[in-house]
Amino acid sequence: MNIAPFWQPLDENISRWIHSAANPMLDQAMVGITSAGNTLMLITMTAVFAAVLLWRHPQQRVSVIYATAAFTSFLLSEWLKAFFGRARPQLWQQIIPLPGNASFPSGHAMISMTVYGLAAWFLAEHFAQWRKVILWVMGLLILLIGFSRIYLGVHWTSDVLAGFICGFAIVALSAFIHRSGKRTAG
Repeated sequence: MNIAPFWQPLDENISRWIHSAANPMLDQAMVGITSAGNTLMLITMTAVFAAVLLWRHPQQRVSVIYATAAFTSFLLSEWLKAFFGRARPQLWQQIIPLPGNASFPSGHAMISMTVYGLAAWFLAEHFAQWRKVILWVMGLLILLIGFSRIYLGVHWTSDVLAGFICGFAIVALSAFIHRSGKRTAG
């Protein structure tokens, strides 16, 4: 399904503008930042955080919600990529290899929004005094991961925005399920 004609010129202009600031130091920083959204990092983050949630909440519900959200995000990202089949940008020499799957939506953006966003929500719920710091730090990390994907030339801006929207929807649904369970249990 071709979704690009409507915003392809805007995507190209934004990508070229962002890439105009490229320099070796920023290149390395963006490679480091994007690694925080790599599959292995997100699986590790999910496993560790789910284990901590299980330890802190022995009834397992919170841990199951978190792990299910992460898994759902990964599956939905792959399904949407296969459905839309959008080609990745090829505007300049890539700093990192282009992934072999389609571009839309950005899996890094979507799954990072889900994994880090839901972690931020759970942490902020339990550490009210640190709520603003937690939300700002995790929010900044999520935004930087998305930005790095555009900077590195492996995604269009619309891919990243769609990933953020889908990931946020999963976070919102997970938070709703969690709160609904708390009301019925308490």
